[in-house]
Amino acid sequence: MSYLGKVDMNDANIKHYSLTGSTLTTVDIGWVPPSEQSLRVTINGVVQQGGTFSISGSNLTLGGALIATDDLEVVGIQSVGNIVTPADSSVTLTKMASGTDGNLITYDASGNPAHVATGTATHVLTSNGAGAAPTFQAPAAGGLTHASQWRLTTGFTGDAAPIASNLEEVDAPVGFGVLGSSMTESSGIFTFPSTGYWWITFHASWTCPADNAWNMAFIYTTTNNSTYAKAAEGNQGWALGLNPGYPSADVSYMFDVTDTANCKCRFDIDAYAAATGTEGNTDRNKTYMTFLRLADT
Repeated sequence: MSYLGKVDMNDANIKHYSLTGSTLTTVDIGWVPPSEQSLRVTINGVVQQGGTFSISGSNLTLGGALIATDDLEVVGIQSVGNIVTPADSSVTLTKMASGTDGNLITYDASGNPAHVATGTATHVLTSNGAGAAPTFQAPAAGGLTHASQWRLTTGFTGDAAPIASNLEEVDAPVGFGVLGSSMTESSGIFTFPSTGYWWITFHASWTCPADNAWNMAFIYTTTNNSTYAKAAEGNQGWALGLNPGYPSADVSYMFDVTDTANCKCRFDIDAYAAATGTEGNTDRNKTYMTFLRLADT
């Protein structure tokens, strides 16, 4: 039977050497012992202490020269402790220790074999860097994590800076959707539920009772919860002489929200005429805002 590591003991490992009628100090015993401690040396039946001889390869050097009447005998072992290299394909899976189905083999901080504990179903193997065993972890979330849409429920005429009332998160008709946490709104100021890159769109619809040179829709943002800057602008006029007219405008902006307490937005309307109406409806989208969280900041 083959072994990995120390070899099994058998008769071929036990060696014997004897010599008489010699006056040598160093003799070749015919094999290479692993150490002096593996030898039993006797002269005329008297066991020689370890410090009285030494071994170098197969050469045994005694503490002094033999005399012709001396009877030298050496008994020893040759290969205990020697490492043997197993033949290719001789170490198979059936010879490994049993483990748990799903475990993986790794090495611990001391370089010793260890196992990576089995993860939960659908988990993925994740590196923890050099010097640390990998672990099974839940995969990173994919796709959008938050989507929230709001609408103007009741129309108004003239300007708004910002649109500060009659706003609601879309709740009709049947089939509306909200993904993750919703945006929150107070007096026309919108607060984000989490940090990240957010895609903001604003669609404004107008009713123009007469020709309008322009109507404008704006997205304003702040990063300090105080000073707002114009982030996006869209406009649409009505000058065809076919009244009333129903122009609309779309604007969008990607906002890096790094702090939900300070990064906020609002939506403004600048109407050409005081009688121009910004349209709203509680059952369907006419003037509305969409918020999509795209990724971590």
